[in-house]
Amino acid sequence: MSSNPALNTMVGGSHYQPDNKAIQPLDFYHANPQLNFQQTNMIKYAFRHKEKNGIQDLLKVVHYALIEVGFEYPEQYDEFVSKVKGLLPQ
Repeated sequence: MSSNPALNTMVGGSHYQPDNKAIQPLDFYHANPQLNFQQTNMIKYAFRHKEKNGIQDLLKVVHYALIEVGFEYPEQYDEFVSKVKGLLPQ
């Protein structure tokens, strides 16, 4: 359970309720301030996909990974996309 009382409730769902997970995404982000927006969103969507939006959330993980590559490794963006495509069955 979070030490922040406001995090013990959730508006509009129950996928982040304390009894579901050992650590909540917001607590994880707070404990790891070195993570940027894209990185925290990749974690959030990977964390919640089974309880919320399924495959749509996993697609968001991939999308935020593409955004991260675009910001951090722009000269390798096309190579990254090609390698991701290479992971797909032919």
